Amino acid sequence: MPENDRVFNVYVEEEMKKSYLEYSMSVIIGRALPDFRDGLKPVHRRILFAMYELGCFWNKPYKKSARIVGDVLGKYHPHGDTAIYDSLVRMAQEFSLRYPLIDGHGNFGSIDGDSAAAMRYTEVRLAPVSALMLDELDKEIVEFTPNFDNSLEEPSILPAKVPQLLLNGSSGIAVGMATNIPPHNLGELIDALKYMLDCRISNEPEDPAQIRSFIKGPDFPGGGLVVGTDGIDEYIATGRGNVVTRGKYTIEKDGNKTRFIITELPFEVNKAEFVQKVANLMKDKRLTQLSDLRDESSREGIRVVLELKKDAVPERVDLLLRRHTQFQQHFHVSMLGILYGVPRTLPLRDVLATFLDFREATLRKRFALELRKHEERLNVLNALVIAIRNIKRVTEILTASSSMDDASARLVENFGLNDRQVEAILEMRMRSLVSLEVEKLTKEVEENKSEIERLSAMLADPNRIRVYIRDELVEVARKYGNPRRTQILKDDGRGEDDDEQFIEDKEVMVVISKNGYAKIIPSSTFKVQGRGGLGVASMNLKRDDYISKYFTVRTKQRVLLFTNKGRVYSIPAYRLPEEKRQGGGENLSLLLGMGADELVTEATALPAIQEGVSFIIVTRRGRIKKMVTSQFVTIRSTGKMFIKLAEGDSVVAVRPVKDTDEVLIASDSGRAVRIRSASVRAMGASAGGVRGMRLSRGGRFVVGMEVLRPDVPFTLITEHGHGKRLNPYEVRLVGRGSGGVICYRVTDKTGPLAAFTTGTTDQDVVVSTSTGQTIRTPAERLPLLGRVSSGVKVIRLKSKGSGVIAAEAIIKEVAPAEAEDEAEQ
Repeated sequence: MPENDRVFNVYVEEEMKKSYLEYSMSVIIGRALPDFRDGLKPVHRRILFAMYELGCFWNKPYKKSARIVGDVLGKYHPHGDTAIYDSLVRMAQEFSLRYPLIDGHGNFGSIDGDSAAAMRYTEVRLAPVSALMLDELDKEIVEFTPNFDNSLEEPSILPAKVPQLLLNGSSGIAVGMATNIPPHNLGELIDALKYMLDCRISNEPEDPAQIRSFIKGPDFPGGGLVVGTDGIDEYIATGRGNVVTRGKYTIEKDGNKTRFIITELPFEVNKAEFVQKVANLMKDKRLTQLSDLRDESSREGIRVVLELKKDAVPERVDLLLRRHTQFQQHFHVSMLGILYGVPRTLPLRDVLATFLDFREATLRKRFALELRKHEERLNVLNALVIAIRNIKRVTEILTASSSMDDASARLVENFGLNDRQVEAILEMRMRSLVSLEVEKLTKEVEENKSEIERLSAMLADPNRIRVYIRDELVEVARKYGNPRRTQILKDDGRGEDDDEQFIEDKEVMVVISKNGYAKIIPSSTFKVQGRGGLGVASMNLKRDDYISKYFTVRTKQRVLLFTNKGRVYSIPAYRLPEEKRQGGGENLSLLLGMGADELVTEATALPAIQEGVSFIIVTRRGRIKKMVTSQFVTIRSTGKMFIKLAEGDSVVAVRPVKDTDEVLIASDSGRAVRIRSASVRAMGASAGGVRGMRLSRGGRFVVGMEVLRPDVPFTLITEHGHGKRLNPYEVRLVGRGSGGVICYRVTDKTGPLAAFTTGTTDQDVVVSTSTGQTIRTPAERLPLLGRVSSGVKVIRLKSKGSGVIAAEAIIKEVAPAEAEDEAEQ
């Protein structure tokens, strides 16, 4: 073929789409996500199959890990040897898997994060429980597919007898999706499966509450505590949820000394790093209740000893450990897996049902295979019986025949035999004529008839297969079941009110960054500046991040965090990390268990419950809603929906208001409405609000909402970096639902209005662009102009395709008190 005929011109964007999609599906299906049926990722399935092929059974000698890795790499899994060995190691770690599938001999790492020894030193064999995955492995029972080079075949699924995915859990990051499934107790899963089988047998509907009663929640290999059942209920019902895990401790008294003994840690917490974190807290004087710290852990289990000072309260130490270390963790459950080649998120009941369907299908194939083998054997046995009963005639036919074909034809003619029966007679040995052998043959005929009858009945009645599965599960529970290790607490065990008795009620400043990092700092760190404002605390932030929210609260006061998805979270201020002035804070999404695409839109202290104080909520599509403060007093740890959003809509702003207040709402078309908050009636949490602003005359979405304050102008910034300040009272008062009046004359040069915020002379305006650029400028640099003005160029954008997407007005950052004192010296 000529060279030019092998060169094709293609559009790079089309090739990128096609190639990236192929890569994504390869990662999703071929590497990162487990199959719901056998609960394994491809690499784990290939490791088990390779060990099965090598005969590395639990009752056989160990084999070098390098041999297993080599077989898996060369035959089935053409990826890195390190990845294969790491997977093999994890399958042998008792602190990683609730029911390890591999029995390891040698150094396989530790809970301290120590690495396993090199694969040339360690040895492995299949653990006894792995028999539940491999016992029925046969090409006619499960599907086999060609390996990567078509030289061998491997099973695409293993004939699991138990729901391995829920037994040991799974975690993995694919492309655009991730799975995180906790392990569960074998006995509890089998109780739930038995109930579901009974419902199938009696053809009765399942009761979700009954299934929930059997499965208490996750059962982690290292034990620990699960605090609260809301997250468990959520992931059992939907496949997603947030489970709070906590370590376990005991108190030891020795004369005048009190010891705080940590015996269990949350799942996958590195003990060495935890101990180091506690040591650092002691060094930084943030855990002043401790006098000494020792790690006395051994093969018998974890034992981290915290020596308490005489005046220390153990409950206070527990609280501080939960706040500042990994002694309390959030396990974000996402039951995502592969269901018949498609990634799906399933609730727990559907995962169990998928396993039962798969198990029934596997047994039907197994019984059909056994039935065929018994029928084939009976066919041969019948021929042998005929031959023995007519041995003289058979002998005469054989001796009179001139060839094997002639003998076969005569046997068929005389006894009506088929080809397989003729073949069996011709292969029959003389010892079969011994009377004892004849009796064995007759007995075997009867046994085969009995098995054929039993298997035919099983295949004819699905309920017989279900009874078989039920009996099988009972035996599995008897052989491999063990007591639950993780204790489930229906609530915190010690409620928030109990925690508060150990908290000093002081004034602190809450500081939140644009990217969702939060902390609290004692207000005493800052002194009042010349204009009467507090200097904002510095934070160690990433380049594109900045402080966007800051306010003072009492430590026992609750902080409300409103997100763009219409959910509000409530957290006592003392639960936010208390850090030094330069501390970077903690990610709110991890602290609260927020969704991946959920962003904090507004944060405020819960105001005192009083008549006439409410929250005004405005959405991107111009909906407005009012809710009274009493509706935010009781909020679950998983948050609460405060508005019903239409598809594609999101929350733009949330502001506390009084009935006497007025608010201004602005759209991207440069129009604004000024309305009285009293014109919006209070609604329930499930309401979607009413029309606050009609998007007309080119308006696509609302860019912001602010409460009017005397002598406080507003700052308006356009997409192309033009801006101005505006006296909000220039916008006339209108009724709710109006299209508004011009507040900014938008042109092609200015681009649409992109951001709308306050802008006093003691504030800076921080502007974010679509390319990640963050620009900070004093608000006073923006001229105070009329509402029909187009403003002036105030921001120079670096990139040609860049545009303003948001703006925040923040107090000017000034030196904290301690920095000024040092400067004076």
